[in-house]
Amino acid sequence: MSFVPPLSLALRAQLGRWSAWGALLVVALQLGGAMYEHLVVDTVWPTHPALIRPDQGGIDRARFWIPSHSALTLLLPLALWANWPQRNARRWLLLATALYVALRAWTFTYFLPAALLFESPQPPTTQLAEDARRWVALSVLRLPLHVGTAAAVWAALAASSRARVQAT
Repeated sequence: MSFVPPLSLALRAQLGRWSAWGALLVVALQLGGAMYEHLVVDTVWPTHPALIRPDQGGIDRARFWIPSHSALTLLLPLALWANWPQRNARRWLLLATALYVALRAWTFTYFLPAALLFESPQPPTTQLAEDARRWVALSVLRLPLHVGTAAAVWAALAASSRARVQAT
């Protein structure tokens, strides 16, 4: 085991707290964005696809999702690395990371390619409407992954706080 100067450990702990809080904020924003899409946008767009086609004046969902996923993709591994010395926080952050990776894998393999198809200019068809309804129904199933990621990061923050209190 190598010697790590105390200041370095203190900076790493501070970085761990800030990155975990940042990850929690971003995943909470994503949860809000997902709920907005499910409760508002997804109730309309399968029958009115222009609503999600930016080139036709519709909303550009990528403006929200790309920056938020980019931020979480950086913050979550940073929080995991910085909190690695704390066993309980590390376990919760590993769970958060696993849930987030599952969410992203499912998104990249099914939801993103389908969304790009729905957003492309094409005439409405019965098959397209049926595929859109299926996409909306399956998309709701991603919410538990968002909630689980948020809960696991929250639990990691709680574990980290307990460890700091016990250390003093």
